[in-house]
Amino acid sequence: MSPQLHRIQGETLQEKAKFIKRMEWGMNIDFQKVFDRILDVVAALKLERGKMVKRVLVFSDMGFGEVSENSWETDYRAFQRKYEEKEDVMEEAIAKEYQRVSVFY
Repeated sequence: MSPQLHRIQGETLQEKAKFIKRMEWGMNIDFQKVFDRILDVVAALKLERGKMVKRVLVFSDMGFGEVSENSWETDYRAFQRKYEEKEDVMEEAIAKEYQRVSVFY
């Protein structure tokens, strides 16, 4: 499954959580595909440096060693290099592992 960008729908936190819960996620995360998708959108929209993505938040209940054949640092450095090649710099990336959280409605 190719990475997709979503505008999270819903007015309340509960509605937003329901929307996210219904999204297809394909059972794995390929950071390089996610980063390449972001760069594709940036190129298509011809975004200027001030309009670039400043943060990528990754919430996963899987350890980062499990989601990619490369380590997070290797994936992140490849992403930085690709941005720099396009003369843009990603200001910050935050990766946060979390324990699975159940949301009750």
